[in-house]
Amino acid sequence: MEKLVVVIVTYRRNFTDTPSANLLLKQARDNQITLVIYDNEKVGAKVIGKNIINIQNNSNEGLVKGYNVALEVAKDKGAQWLLLLDHDTKLSTDYFDELFARLDSKQPVKAILPTIISNEIIVSPLESDKYISLRTSQVLQPGQFNGQLMAINSGSTLSVDALQSIGGFNEAFPLDFLDHWLFWRLNQIGQPYLILETQLKHSLSVQTPSAMSTTRYSSILAGEALYYSQYNLDEFSNYRKHLMLRSAKQFLKFKNRQLWRMSLKTLIQLRRGK
Repeated sequence: MEKLVVVIVTYRRNFTDTPSANLLLKQARDNQITLVIYDNEKVGAKVIGKNIINIQNNSNEGLVKGYNVALEVAKDKGAQWLLLLDHDTKLSTDYFDELFARLDSKQPVKAILPTIISNEIIVSPLESDKYISLRTSQVLQPGQFNGQLMAINSGSTLSVDALQSIGGFNEAFPLDFLDHWLFWRLNQIGQPYLILETQLKHSLSVQTPSAMSTTRYSSILAGEALYYSQYNLDEFSNYRKHLMLRSAKQFLKFKNRQLWRMSLKTLIQLRRGK
């Protein structure tokens, strides 16, 4: 029985140019992983090799399609774990050494998570017993954690059994807020999380909101509005308050005048129940 399937989703990026490509290819050659490469708006040649599955698309299908394909691969191979990766996450041999050691643990956990650093700030995992904010949410220490948390998709190693119990990845969230929905659902499963000692570097676009394009922000708004209005209803009122404050900040400080208008429009729609 295989233990680990790794899926990396790329967007307009040649897989061989991604920071973890060489390490992932070595792990596949050494029979440590099955590697699923899911290319959106492909730009590179198809990768062929031992323990490698490369699916290439001319369009951008987001993250969720690739994740669900990889989940099916994991189920077909009898793998116990699925590791999610974006194309800009940099892995290390230390990460895989610690991860493989933890995969052999007899203690059942629903997810194994590294600490993710972006722009010198810990962005994942964070405690999520209240509305999540990079400024105020509690950073979690390595070891087992039995509470509610939020983590980004990339770098998360998830129990295939846990994923099957929640019905796989929710295709209502093709890209943005898929991670919020995922960990909101995993928080409802009784098993603990395991947080690794290893730290990984990742580029998180939401840390530079003033530089965000209107297309990107539109996707984020759609994802978060859906998440808080249809799923995490306990934080819906807090989300509306934060969205109102965000709109005011965008009006006062951002050069892109469309952003505050988009925020205000979404807030009005949420208040009208649309």
